[in-house]
Amino acid sequence: MNSLRNSPVWSGRTALVALTVFGWCWCSEWHAVAEPPPAGAKPAASGSADSAQAPGPAAGQRPPEKKGAASGEPSQSTATDAESAAEAERTLDTARRRLVGYRSVRARLTEVVRIGKLPLRIEGTYVQGPQLRLRLEYTLKTAGTTAELLEVCDGQLLLSRRRVGKQVHVTRRDIGQILEALRGSANVKKTVLAFQMGLGGLPALLASMQETMDWHRQEQTTWQGQAAVAIEGRWKPAIRDRLGGERLPGYVPETARIVFDRRTLFPRRIEFFRADDNDPPGRETLLRLSIDDVVLDGPVRDADFTFVPPDDVPIEDVTQAYIQALKPRAAKSPAQSGAAPAEGQP
Repeated sequence: MNSLRNSPVWSGRTALVALTVFGWCWCSEWHAVAEPPPAGAKPAASGSADSAQAPGPAAGQRPPEKKGAASGEPSQSTATDAESAAEAERTLDTARRRLVGYRSVRARLTEVVRIGKLPLRIEGTYVQGPQLRLRLEYTLKTAGTTAELLEVCDGQLLLSRRRVGKQVHVTRRDIGQILEALRGSANVKKTVLAFQMGLGGLPALLASMQETMDWHRQEQTTWQGQAAVAIEGRWKPAIRDRLGGERLPGYVPETARIVFDRRTLFPRRIEFFRADDNDPPGRETLLRLSIDDVVLDGPVRDADFTFVPPDDVPIEDVTQAYIQALKPRAAKSPAQSGAAPAEGQP
């Protein structure tokens, strides 16, 4: 078995699976599972560190569960269930709005993905600029294989390159075409946020998590010695049904936790969990994303948002596929829904 794990075939498949899991998280492809989400409010005018503070702890607090808290940093208190859930939803919404309000974001990323018993460490960088500009680079090294993910958006085109060993796949999304299609949609408000989710990056990830999960708990904690706030969520029932129902596949998380810097509400750690086999059951971390060395509103270069694909690699245009994915689902016919046809209908 060890020789198999060290073989190029095993390494290539592992790298591909890891990048798939990573891309599912970062590129926010949950929007293909979820119904078109409601509109998010317009971005905040300013996302500076001096803007409004995070919501404070509510009255009537009680001690939280310690299981799953940020490593070595137990929370201080949580509110009653309803108050805590409302706080968590407000915190996530505020964090997402602030995130798109920054002039720029630069950070170092570390993601640990557990596939079976095999933990994989993926490292990279993230640069976010104004007007939908984005650069995301990730590298995963396994025995005999290097896998890379690069996403670059200049505000007009989003180019994605996935490289596993010598195999390279490049896709292209035309932002202008997608925006034009949304303007002609009968339900523009419901598709705007879904479109943002299709762009990738931190705003997309938070938007996706906001629309597919119910956030039921918030607690005050610390992160790397600084005041922080953490929220926890689980799949909305309709999403869980589509992902597998009561018993989800082992590779699908059940719950999530986000730790924000309390002053800026910038996300510092995002974790996804599944139930383990212990008695009583606890939870096991499937994916942990750490965001460090964060620089807000610092200088960025045009070159950060430029990518020229190699001439010998074909580019797959997936613009129309994204437009179709963002259209509101058509209503089911009576035959599909099981309802009786209306009078006068066949």
